[in-house]
Amino acid sequence: CFTLQFEHIMPKSCQHYKPHYIQLARDVQATEEGKNIQFHAISCTVHKAICKQEGIRGYPSVKFYRNGNSTGFLPGRGGKNFKVDDVLAELGIARRGGSGSASGKPVQKIEEPTAAEIAAKSHIRTHAELFRDAAVSFNFALHHSIYTLHGPLDTDAKNALRKWLALLHRTLPHEMEATHKHIDALQMNFDEVATSEDALLKAIDGVKLDSNTWSLSCTKGDAHKGYTCGLWSIFHIISIGLVEHNAKQEEGDDMNRIATMDAANSLRDYISHFFGCEECRKNFVGSYDNCDFGRCERLSNDPSGSVDTWREFALWLFEAHNAVNVRLQREKAQREGKPRPTAEDKWQAKWPSAKACPRCWTGEDSWNNDAVYEYLRSEYWPTDDAISVGKNDKKEGGRGKFLRKRIERIERFAITHEAEFVDASMTLASSGIVMPLAVVVIIGAFCFLLKQHRDKNRYGRGKKFDGQRAAMAARSPYRSSSRGKPRSAGVL
Repeated sequence: CFTLQFEHIMPKSCQHYKPHYIQLARDVQATEEGKNIQFHAISCTVHKAICKQEGIRGYPSVKFYRNGNSTGFLPGRGGKNFKVDDVLAELGIARRGGSGSASGKPVQKIEEPTAAEIAAKSHIRTHAELFRDAAVSFNFALHHSIYTLHGPLDTDAKNALRKWLALLHRTLPHEMEATHKHIDALQMNFDEVATSEDALLKAIDGVKLDSNTWSLSCTKGDAHKGYTCGLWSIFHIISIGLVEHNAKQEEGDDMNRIATMDAANSLRDYISHFFGCEECRKNFVGSYDNCDFGRCERLSNDPSGSVDTWREFALWLFEAHNAVNVRLQREKAQREGKPRPTAEDKWQAKWPSAKACPRCWTGEDSWNNDAVYEYLRSEYWPTDDAISVGKNDKKEGGRGKFLRKRIERIERFAITHEAEFVDASMTLASSGIVMPLAVVVIIGAFCFLLKQHRDKNRYGRGKKFDGQRAAMAARSPYRSSSRGKPRSAGVL
């Protein structure tokens, strides 16, 4: 008899389960009844064909094989929290005496950061890296996540993939050129692509990526973090891209706009059918179906609206992402033997961090929606492509558009590097250096004046244009400061 653990590079949960699996093997083999039971592990990233043959769809998975039976079976309870007696019972072996618990618990280790993880914290991610990481994860998913079983996609999976590709096609920025080529090839040959993995790989065979590895800013020194980091990047890019896409359509052209609920449903169905981490998949889909974070009230099936309504998709995803971070932080505390995460742990789990976006967080459990959305937009959308550059710029000609883009680049730099300005000011003040601090203040004032100048150019001067200014401000994503608070949610 033997047991077999199937793991994958994608979910970190595989790595977290490894110590438990090793300890379980030792405990079972320490008993008289289990001394001949063998324990093995297989990487489904390397041995993909074996995992397909064994019907493995989620990771990590544990499968049992009894003597004389090469088929094996997956236990009803998943096998991930089994003890000695559970393993013996699944294999049809009666235990003589003893308790039903393992002989000992695996030693809990504090997960100290590696040198690479420490170096990654000081690494500033560029847009080029972000889009490249997203492209690598998309390409990885095509090769490892779409076809986990032999045979064609079933009807539900086929529809989920079709809608996912259509959403990506309309919301990803043009800078992700290789990914767009992937999508075009898949959509052009979709009926054939849905029949087999060979057909899918043949369709994208001619498309080459600039890199097949994730950047340090994504892996944080741990290759197992690369895939999910790049995948979350895709999700956030889509959420901002939806706003950008809808805002660029002609007024009243709702046929070409995307409803926020449709986009969220496409995301949900993709994760449900094609995300390999079983625990992650169940948590996300369960939270989604429970309408956590006000999803059912915040998102709409009506594609018409304004930036304020479209951006709810991005803000809902921001809350969902933070809930995942909190859950992972809690699980980490449990692995390290801590009763619960400390207040410092909770703050470290928040994303973006208070240092990366000081204006985002207004308290331990509250945030500024406008600041959060602007941070997301500055992180996940190309700097030179913004919805504030619209119809009025066409009338002003190339020079006006050029100057406006220059102004917006400076403003966006100030927003995304606000933390660095604060740190520099505090350091200079503590050192008694007054003149350099004054320079920092002047730079901030200059950015403010540039914004004022941009507003005047956009809205006009004087009371003559008050009506036009009010109407345009109502559509602007920067019009007011609204504060977000946690909505009722189940545990992810």
